[in-house]
Amino acid sequence: MRFCDEYRGYRIRYRRRRGWVANIWPPQSLFPLREIPHITDAEGKALIERRAREVIDAHIDSLKDLRRL
Repeated sequence: MRFCDEYRGYRIRYRRRRGWVANIWPPQSLFPLREIPHITDAEGKALIERRAREVIDAHIDSLKDLRRL
């Protein structure tokens, strides 16, 4: 089972295979982020969506920190 989503310009592809996995691509990028959130089936779809958004927010914050240097 797969479905796609978008959050703050990032593309997210969710897959369900022995649990939920989220692959995340930054805007205008062909390569996904290295950090891949995953959870068990029991934790549910809502949790993987929240974790994917947390990864995106953390990535955006890290980019802001780099720009300050």
